Amino acid sequence: RYTKALSTLQRSSLVEKSRQNPQERMKVLSDALRTSNYGSETMLRNCGISITSGFTQVDGRILQAPRLKFGNGEDFSPKNGRWNFNNKKILQPVKIDKWAVVNFSARCDV
Repeated sequence: RYTKALSTLQRSSLVEKSRQNPQERMKVLSDALRTSNYGSETMLRNCGISITSGFTQVDGRILQAPRLKFGNGEDFSPKNGRWNFNNKKILQPVKIDKWAVVNFSARCDV
């Protein structure tokens, strides 16, 4: 867990990477794997570790946005992954101990 603020350089790099479309990101990763030449790493081989230069295709789906209920009885369906909690009261707030977000695309419509 990293709790410190990102530097200006780290922030700009993060923004730049998040703007890449999936094809660009795949090319960058392919180039990095090719130039890294992990296959020639003696330590990896000795440990029985191999890194392929290909990608694994997995099936996925985009889940529908959840219907949110606010404390004033109002229902809300987020549009395009956006929601605004300003001046809203949560119906029944709960503590979330663990959560994760996985986004492999640069846009929601990919």
